[in-house]
Amino acid sequence: MLRTRRPVAPSNPEPTGIPTTTGGVLLSGESGLGKTRLATELVRIAAHRGFRTHWLTATDAIRDVPLAVFARFTPIQSTPARFVTTPADPLQRITSLIDAVTADACRRRMVIGIDDVHLLDDQSAFVAGELMTRGIATLVLTVRTGEVLPGPLDALWRQGALQRCELTPVGPPEVRTILEEAVGGPVDSYTVQRFSAMSGGNHLLLRQLVEGELTSGRLAPVTGVWTWTGHLTVSPTIRDVMRSRLEKVDDSVAELIDLLALAEPLPQQLLVDLGYRTQLEHAEDHGIVVVRTDGDRELVGFAHPLIGEIRKSGIATLRARRLHRIAGTALLDATDESDFVRAVVHLLQSDITPSVAEIFDAVRTATQIGAPDVAHRIAMAGIAHPEIGDRLLEMVTTLTALGYGDEVAAVIADTDDDIVKSTPMWDILRAANLTWNLGEAVESLRVLDAIDLSATTADQRLHRHALAAIRAGTLSVLTRPQSALESLARVRFDELPDYHALIASAAQVSAYGSLGDHAAAGRAAASGFAILARAWQTAHLRPWFTAVWARAARLAGDIDTCITDATALQEISRGHTMPSTLGADFQMGHALLAGGQPEAAIGALTDVLAALSRYQGITTGIRPAVLIWLTEAYALAGQPVRARVTLTELERVMPPDFAFMSSGQALATAWTLAAEGQLSAASRIASDAAELARAHGLPSHEVNALQVLVQFGDPRPRERLNELASTVGGPRVVAAACHAEALASGDGNRLLVAAQRYSDMGDRIAAADALAAAVAAFHRAELHGSEMSTRERLAHLLADCGPIDTPAIRATDIGVEFTRRQHEIIELIGQGLTNKEIAQQLSLSVRSVEGHIYRATQRAAVTSREELATLIRRPGADRS
Repeated sequence: MLRTRRPVAPSNPEPTGIPTTTGGVLLSGESGLGKTRLATELVRIAAHRGFRTHWLTATDAIRDVPLAVFARFTPIQSTPARFVTTPADPLQRITSLIDAVTADACRRRMVIGIDDVHLLDDQSAFVAGELMTRGIATLVLTVRTGEVLPGPLDALWRQGALQRCELTPVGPPEVRTILEEAVGGPVDSYTVQRFSAMSGGNHLLLRQLVEGELTSGRLAPVTGVWTWTGHLTVSPTIRDVMRSRLEKVDDSVAELIDLLALAEPLPQQLLVDLGYRTQLEHAEDHGIVVVRTDGDRELVGFAHPLIGEIRKSGIATLRARRLHRIAGTALLDATDESDFVRAVVHLLQSDITPSVAEIFDAVRTATQIGAPDVAHRIAMAGIAHPEIGDRLLEMVTTLTALGYGDEVAAVIADTDDDIVKSTPMWDILRAANLTWNLGEAVESLRVLDAIDLSATTADQRLHRHALAAIRAGTLSVLTRPQSALESLARVRFDELPDYHALIASAAQVSAYGSLGDHAAAGRAAASGFAILARAWQTAHLRPWFTAVWARAARLAGDIDTCITDATALQEISRGHTMPSTLGADFQMGHALLAGGQPEAAIGALTDVLAALSRYQGITTGIRPAVLIWLTEAYALAGQPVRARVTLTELERVMPPDFAFMSSGQALATAWTLAAEGQLSAASRIASDAAELARAHGLPSHEVNALQVLVQFGDPRPRERLNELASTVGGPRVVAAACHAEALASGDGNRLLVAAQRYSDMGDRIAAADALAAAVAAFHRAELHGSEMSTRERLAHLLADCGPIDTPAIRATDIGVEFTRRQHEIIELIGQGLTNKEIAQQLSLSVRSVEGHIYRATQRAAVTSREELATLIRRPGADRS
């Protein structure tokens, strides 16, 4: 970025003879920000425009040699070299040089670029200034920030003859552009933020980082999005780039620098108390560290993040352990919660071991402040602690809530049998881990069924309630809502541990949501959010519980709640670390999709999917959930190729027992087929999803599938939707029934009513499809005024939503009304399929396909199948 900086003019300037117009530009900035590259580009452009140009470089080697940088302008003489003499008088030498340059400039106007002018000798600086002030040359100069300009050029800048432009580090948007150009594809937001932070916005360092991480394979595509996994390895090239800063490290401050490398940022007062006052001042004076204000504290960190990375890589093991002990011991009594957590992390890497109580408190605190990755790390250390004792079960419960299914299974398998048999809570925990972290709900039920509570006397009531809660949650995962509610019928929520109480509330939300009782689902959600507000062990589960509630709310058509809760979750997660923010980003992506902004949803969901690759140990259902919504978003945004790739990945990772996701997966498949032009196949998938939901007693899921079928242009679900409207709560069923009735009657005005109902509940994609159907209805009725006004209304809606590409919307762009089968065949022609391939895909004879094509060409007044394809192809849609 460039920022122009001008000197303050004196109130009564003396005449100087300096032209009022700028005779040159001075580019200043830190090393590596691209000054030289920008200056050379300016000189290149000048040459392209007809100027005579020269590029000169000042260096330390010629700093003490007067006029050495202008050596190329020395007059060429025919006299033998042994008879040539150099004027001894400096003024004569300068005059001779200026005359030579002037003679060169007579042929064409001149632009001279000089790199690192702070290394110029005074005579060379004087010549450069004279060339500019005499109008002989325009100067393009570079100087490193903090360096002193030679006197003649400094005077020219202060007098306004040189325009100084300060280059500042590039920000995340520019870093994203640079990264995406380098890798040739989209990059997730986390990677952009990390590269921006690690490079400090420095072009040179950014380029070196990208090259190194690409070579190592740590910067690689994940489901079409480039992401950075693993940890930075400092290459020799990066060390060379940062050498100028590292050379300033004095031996007396080496220990302070190494301590910060392992533990930055550290409170300034803590470092002073540890006896590092003098070293701290020295490091700050040399630009190695900076002091930043954080609330009422002053924290010390490195001026550039790579300094710490470089120092850290060179610290020997025993020295590192000692420094970790110093940092951990000093931070242990800190009042700041995050400092206490950091203290325990450092002690775990030191030559002493923290107590079980300290470890337990650190796990609790890390969970509360939104640092689940740190909580996981400390919890694993706690589980291995020789004095863990009775707190082992609680620590493993926390690990289960954090989502590390394989690790929980391994810990339980390695735990002494006598400990596991001491309480049924171990088997109940095993079942919970099987259901939510490993996707084995059927096996979970077997474990729960085998638990014998009759052998226990103490806490029997607690065990019975906890077992019922986990059973209900497992039954909800298996989409058996009525059985789930029956399991909870006699459970006292106030007698349950917080983790189990939250599971029970989620089971209620899911069950009531599937059964269409939106009001009851809302009451259960309120109960769950109250638990989240008070319980530390479930703090990490807020995004998961919010997603359970959002799924129920979206089924009912309560889109505003999805968006409101997603926004609130992002606010709560602000300042938290990965992977705590993943759930918030996922929920926002889902809300954006539900609200009719598929392109914006793609951005959020691809970020989550890429970030998940950095946390392979997390085995929850978030990955298949992300893939469901991402597939649907790609399809609705008119990107069927990417939708198909994502759908294939979804089919690979979907746990067989996650029945509660089956409806979403089916509809994502249907939308993908519709985006590919296979409308008949898409309709069959949606119809089958509705029938399956009906067979399993899931009316809300049935409504959702039937609505998609109606959006595909099929009015047949109207009778069933009218039946469901009398029992299912929420606005979706009413809007979908209205849509189906209007579609069946071909009534454009009733379709407008359906569109308004969809809009009122926040489903703008369904509203757009209803408007598109209204356009067709008005066109058939030759109500051209209504058709045009509805087209305008649809255009405004699509402008708010971003790119949307559905069968109904595509039909409005044609100008010709085809039958559903003709429309489908033309879509497949547009994809390059032959008549035989189309016949095979649609289970038709080739003659039937040819007949549909003939009638379509007659209707559209075109002469070939290729012309038909151009009628139906949406501009800008990714249909390749």
